[in-house]
Amino acid sequence: MVRINCFFILGIDAANDVKLVKSGIAATKEIAIIGEAVRVMPSILAFLVAKLVKGKNLNQRYVRDTMMRLVDARRAIKRNALKTLSDPATVLEAFVDSSPDEWSTSEIVHHLNILFTTTTLSLGGV
Repeated sequence: MVRINCFFILGIDAANDVKLVKSGIAATKEIAIIGEAVRVMPSILAFLVAKLVKGKNLNQRYVRDTMMRLVDARRAIKRNALKTLSDPATVLEAFVDSSPDEWSTSEIVHHLNILFTTTTLSLGGV
């Protein structure tokens, strides 16, 4: 499911990036484990459990950094387009093209990351 999400949301190059797909799978599993642990544990332990499961959060960072790079690239194309942009080929491109100009790259990536994670989890991708 992660590879399919990478393809539709980020594009074919992202779907073929083995490290991105592996990081996406690991990050999604971490999120699922944390969600379940927080649900069944006392709230005072939730922070500690999340920290232990995520570790240094390297998997999520790699996914986020990849999204940041792709969003920055599309925003540059959007800024430099003389008249019209080419039709978006991915969800990321469509989202960047239709997002308000005042949104930061981080804000756009935040929304894309939510979409990526929730669709992966809801479709049983872990």
